[in-house]
Amino acid sequence: MARILPAVLLAAFATPAWADLTASEAWESFQLSTAAGSSLTWENTRIENGTLTVEGTVLESESDEAQAAISVGTLTFTEGASGTVALGFPAVMPVRVTFTDEFGEDVEVTARIETQRVEAIYSGDSGDITFDLSLGALQVMLVEVADLPPEARYEASATAMNLTAQVISTGSGPVSSDFTASIETVESGITLEDPVEGLVAMGYTLNALETRGQTTRPARALTTDALLAGPDFRTDASLEIAGSEMAIEYDVDEGSGAVDIVTGKSSADVRVDAGRIATQGNASAIRFTANSPDLPLPASFLIGAVAYELDQPARPEPEPQPFSFDATLSGITLDDVAWNSLDPSRALPREPGNVALNLEGSVGDGLEPFGLRQLTLNGLTADALGAAMSATGSFTFNAANQSPDGALNIRLLGLNTLLETLFDSGIVNPTQAFGILVGLGSLMQAGAGEDEMTSQIELGADGSLTVNGQRFR
Repeated sequence: MARILPAVLLAAFATPAWADLTASEAWESFQLSTAAGSSLTWENTRIENGTLTVEGTVLESESDEAQAAISVGTLTFTEGASGTVALGFPAVMPVRVTFTDEFGEDVEVTARIETQRVEAIYSGDSGDITFDLSLGALQVMLVEVADLPPEARYEASATAMNLTAQVISTGSGPVSSDFTASIETVESGITLEDPVEGLVAMGYTLNALETRGQTTRPARALTTDALLAGPDFRTDASLEIAGSEMAIEYDVDEGSGAVDIVTGKSSADVRVDAGRIATQGNASAIRFTANSPDLPLPASFLIGAVAYELDQPARPEPEPQPFSFDATLSGITLDDVAWNSLDPSRALPREPGNVALNLEGSVGDGLEPFGLRQLTLNGLTADALGAAMSATGSFTFNAANQSPDGALNIRLLGLNTLLETLFDSGIVNPTQAFGILVGLGSLMQAGAGEDEMTSQIELGADGSLTVNGQRFR
């Protein structure tokens, strides 16, 4: 559903231009723009007084995991002044999704798409075509999950407010489309409750979304896989979000409580080209707050900034394909209330901590399309509370069962000093201290430097585990 809904609302995203725009040409562009990875069917069409009406329209999409269908209903393409064509569609559109769950059972979900204050206009001349869309509100709501126990409650919805978009497309061979879009707010929520599992509720809000970019694609209908593999397809897009908040409440057998995550400005850039997807992004001022009856007061910690880069294959290939991932988390700290509760004597260093990760490898083959085949940890570093850690390693993975074969090397600095401070200040009690020392004794050994510890952990293809030359399994 997530893939085919935009095709209904932004049907002109990648459409060639015509000298004089007619209702029939707008309908043809709609069909072309929904062709990638989807199947569009309709019962009949008729033209009367400059309006082309398409009845019984259904948009379907299918993957290995799920099938989705939107009953669009009646579409209208109405010719207006200056060569414009207005696209009309129903305010309410039913949705049906079927998939197989983790227990092998077929699940059918029905939902509903509702739109308000819609204006969708095609315009252009012989060299280009522009599609403008304005929505006062777009809402997707869960209607029913079939065969649920009568006492169970599943609720889900997502609402986008004040959405505007524009797409300008040129060319008749490969089609180039420049697009921009903005959404004032997106609010979503899901509630899962039954007498056995308990209650979990989550709400998510995004503020001031802005996206822009360019897509180049063939001027003919292709499947998604064919588009990704073809030489004429490329997308460059950027996204900015002014802020977001996620709120989670739970009441289950393991306990109850709430978690709140607030994020400041974030952004991401995505490129799809030559069968690969490259993504880079960042976020700032992330605050995590947890409340629970088991906690004496709300626990809160902050992350000053997050940045990441990911390069990966866009689709399965017969041979393993390379990937890489790089991420940094900086400025990690507790808020003053949490610090003073944990360490009232201020025995621990309070400088913000940092984490950095860099890895690469390969995924996929004929057996496991996206299964790991090789992984190299170029570096994992972390520093906090006056101590520091670094790790490197390399592993290969069996294609049949994903079992690893390789070694991980770990180096710790300042850990003994940190443990002494924790013990002396009473933050860690004697029982906890004993458990920590026993665990370190089995995994770590003294390094060459002052207050340094090292470890080499080896995993064998036969399932063996060796730590610092001593076989444990």
